[in-house]
Amino acid sequence: MRLSESMIPTGLPPLDEIMKGWHLSNLIVISSRYRRGGRTMLAMTIARNLTINYHIPVAYFSLKMSNVLFVNRLIAMESGCTLSELKSYMRGDKEFDKRIDAAVGKLRDIPLYVDNTPDLSIFDFKSKLKGLVEEHGIKLAIIDYVQLMHGHEDAGGWEQMWEKIIKELKDAASELGVAIIALDKMNRTIFKDDVRNCFELI
Repeated sequence: MRLSESMIPTGLPPLDEIMKGWHLSNLIVISSRYRRGGRTMLAMTIARNLTINYHIPVAYFSLKMSNVLFVNRLIAMESGCTLSELKSYMRGDKEFDKRIDAAVGKLRDIPLYVDNTPDLSIFDFKSKLKGLVEEHGIKLAIIDYVQLMHGHEDAGGWEQMWEKIIKELKDAASELGVAIIALDKMNRTIFKDDVRNCFELI
């Protein structure tokens, strides 16, 4: 499917048929009403597909996972093994060694830039993303999870603070010309009225 210059693929062809890709300069919220809704796996799959299949640079701001855990999850996804199998893995099984080596080789040079700064502020996020856009040409930024960001604590209340953070994210997407995906852990309705696209995982 051909996309305009102002759009990038979603990373999932069936979703592209529906969405026609992500619009650059837009904020997209992925939400779920359940605690374990598969949001992180979906976001990592999108990041993996865009960087490997389309060679599109992606920035992933993982506010809940260490870099080691993030990389291990990517290797597990790519090799087809589970995280528990990867944790207990010791070289010697030739078939398993081959799968792991192939996965690591495939992931080694992909244009995926991971930042796992804990307690990231909205202001630091915008500064870091601007640098990544200028240096690496980032087209998509993913925030996992938006509720773990902070900023505007003096806004007068929880919802007012998050409304301001969402506005900052929308402004950053527009100013930098990138798509931003924010994973929403708490399914707050304030997000749904103030973003270009909102998906809820049932």
